[in-house]
Amino acid sequence: MVFEDKRQSVYNSIKKYIEQGRQCYIVYPLVEESEKLDLKSCIDAYESLSMSEFKDYTMGLLHGKMKANEKDAVMHSFKEGKINILVTTTVVEVGIDVP
Repeated sequence: MVFEDKRQSVYNSIKKYIEQGRQCYIVYPLVEESEKLDLKSCIDAYESLSMSEFKDYTMGLLHGKMKANEKDAVMHSFKEGKINILVTTTVVEVGIDVP
């Protein structure tokens, strides 16, 4: 878990590692915004980050509300190195084999 005051430092580290040929997961607890919980959603984060902080990188989105074939396509692209940053929910923990 990263608190807001450390977020920019983490983003800078992500950029450094991507420039070294590595990849990154950014995991969010929610697919969509919730009125009951004050947590960011992966969809909102993906949209925001892909247009700002990581606009120069290839990003993917993965969550449990996607169809199975969509999830498979995103994971395949990530595994093949076509996606630098994968914004996801904890669904990424199920059946994943990417070093």
